[in-house]
Amino acid sequence: MTNTVIGDNVNSASRLEGLTRIYGLPVICSAFVKNEVEALTDRYRFVEIDMVQVKGKTEGKRIYCPLDTREVAPELLEKFRIYEKGLACYYEGDWAAARAFFLECGLQLCSVFYERIGAVARAPEGWRGVWTMTSK
Repeated sequence: MTNTVIGDNVNSASRLEGLTRIYGLPVICSAFVKNEVEALTDRYRFVEIDMVQVKGKTEGKRIYCPLDTREVAPELLEKFRIYEKGLACYYEGDWAAARAFFLECGLQLCSVFYERIGAVARAPEGWRGVWTMTSK
C-alpha cells in the first residue's frame, strides 16, 4: 500500500520546515497554526520570527516559533522580548536600531538578519518588510 500527500498546504508546510535550518530553530509555524493552538490553550507563547515570501508563493507570510511557557527559562523569554523590539525596527526599515537590539538579545537566529542588512543603516527604498527566499 502506498500513501501520498499533495497540495498547497503540504507544500507550505515543507517550506516552513526548510526554514528551521535557516533560522536555527526546532519548530517554525504559520499564523494559521499559531491561531489554532492559541484557541485551544494558553500554554504556548508564539514569537514572530520574520515575514517571508517562500519560493513558489506570491505574498509574504509571518512565521512564528512556539515557546512552551511551562518549560522555557525566563532569561530566554527576555531575549525574545528584546528580539521582538529588533524585529519591529527591522520591519520599519530602521536597520541600525534593529541591529542593536539583535546584538543585545544574542539569539543565534539574529545571524540571518546580520547577513541581510550588513552595515546598512536604513532599508532600501520601497522596503515592505518581506524577505523573499530564493531557495527551497
